[in-house]
Amino acid sequence: MTGKRIGESLLREGIITKSQLKQALEIERQKGGLLGKILIDLGYLSEEGLTGHFVEKYSCPYLPLANYEMNPEAIKIIPEAVARKYLLLPVDKIGNLLTVATANP
Repeated sequence: MTGKRIGESLLREGIITKSQLKQALEIERQKGGLLGKILIDLGYLSEEGLTGHFVEKYSCPYLPLANYEMNPEAIKIIPEAVARKYLLLPVDKIGNLLTVATANP
């Protein structure tokens, strides 16, 4: 999902205003970066608010990783270069199911 589509979704839900989205998209265009992070940095949205939006809208489960013990077998499955490129973190493996955390779902 592109930054503009994320922004439009946040706007439709009433989480941000049209002028806030316009300003954030302009910064994204000029400097690059992720729209969600730009909105957070501008103070228009909290990280929890953005996460909650993704959880609710896209049925992406939220797993706070601060106190989660990573499964060493899961980490071996995705090569480091792939994990870095796509901002992935293999978290757990149960049978044939691999749980992956991502910075930008």
